[in-house]
Amino acid sequence: MPLALYLLLLRLFWVGFLGSDDSLYWHAAGGWLRHFPFVGDSHWALRHPLVLPIALCRWVLGDTQFALVLPTVLYASGIIIVMVGWIERRAGYAAALIAGVLIAFDVQFVLLSSTADIDFSEAFFVLLGFCLFDSAIADLGRGAAARAGRMLVASGAALGLAMLCRETAAFALVALGLLFLAGFGMERWRYFVQAAGFVIVVGADMLFLWAGTGDPLHRWRIAATHDLLIDRWAEQGAAVPLIHPAIDPVTMLLINHNFGLLTWIGVPLVLWLWLRKPAGPATARLTAMLGLLALVWTVISAALWTELVLSPRYYLLPTIIVSALSGIALACIGGFGRRARALGLGALIVLGSLAALMLDNKNLRFGEHALTALAASSDQVIHTDPATLARASVALEWEGAQNKVSDAPPAPGDLYLFNPGSTGHPIRPGADWQIVKLIQAPEPLLETVLQPLLAGYAPESVWLRLRGHPGVTLYRVGQ
Repeated sequence: MPLALYLLLLRLFWVGFLGSDDSLYWHAAGGWLRHFPFVGDSHWALRHPLVLPIALCRWVLGDTQFALVLPTVLYASGIIIVMVGWIERRAGYAAALIAGVLIAFDVQFVLLSSTADIDFSEAFFVLLGFCLFDSAIADLGRGAAARAGRMLVASGAALGLAMLCRETAAFALVALGLLFLAGFGMERWRYFVQAAGFVIVVGADMLFLWAGTGDPLHRWRIAATHDLLIDRWAEQGAAVPLIHPAIDPVTMLLINHNFGLLTWIGVPLVLWLWLRKPAGPATARLTAMLGLLALVWTVISAALWTELVLSPRYYLLPTIIVSALSGIALACIGGFGRRARALGLGALIVLGSLAALMLDNKNLRFGEHALTALAASSDQVIHTDPATLARASVALEWEGAQNKVSDAPPAPGDLYLFNPGSTGHPIRPGADWQIVKLIQAPEPLLETVLQPLLAGYAPESVWLRLRGHPGVTLYRVGQ
């Protein structure tokens, strides 16, 4: 049920191609298809756990948006499967079901997973690594030392794959290091068995890059210079009032719509679960592991204010964990005979997330998609601004229309697409330009619901805000 619910929400709140990092992953995947084996020379091209599945999808499915996004959707689905299965084994069916539903309704989980996004492959391998780690501890408790050893090696390998996704996976290693210092779950020497799996994966990657570039540290040198300085005193897309770099992450977690009501309700539930330990030892162990992982990840992400931009996406993993642990807490509360309270709190989290999903701007690249559709059906070259053309370039290739669009200044009689949502407009429509076509952004679900109730009362600016894009205009350039 949680997986089916997630896929339904994905369909309802689809974002799709953004013409940003996803374009870089697409081109890196093309490098593997043209030059196997391919050694990337950029931060994005070296994210093999995402780039290689995209290359495989391109090879099997062809050059389409579906081939670009499918790996991320599969990773997101894998996260739900891993978490639901893990929680069911440790906390029971009810906790697993509620946790799965809350994860499926996580705002960022839905919105980001409809794009080619590295956060999901990273989160999948981190959570898989901790799940296998927990399985090894359980095996040791049953006396199955050999199987526990295999689980530990597999756990380390999963964390190694997470590190190949993005270097922020090192936050999970910090959490694991704290568990090591505490002697959590097993003798400390067994942690080195887990480390062996990590070294095998990361070491194999270093050997591959050494063979291809002559530098075994090729990945890490590029990563070290990716973002030399981040200015968190400046607006970075978190949509919060900037007060101080030490305070802004907390403000973001509390009021940014990407978190819905999860911070307000989920975090207290997790604290209650962590401090009261209302369930058995297996559940308490899972809660301790995931709670520590979420806490360490959040603190380090917030502390690295000169290396990481203030963006909700860097907190995807903690929100998944808070959703999962909230599900366990609600199941415990319901088990104590307070079902109405558990149902009410769960409903508030879900409704808050649903409202945020409806309010989010899912038409960020409407202008680029409109340009692609027009170019695919046009027998004349369409001119537009350079920024719109750059972001639409991959989508134009999918339609075989890359030669039908130009960012050169238009001549009299040429077609020009004006995209108000673009970052730059070197050319403005002239008074003598003829409007050929007006294309408005599609009506979002919330507007469909509210229009019959507020028609005639709400100004057009409200509906425009909901649509997220003012629409584009195709002109015929005048004399």
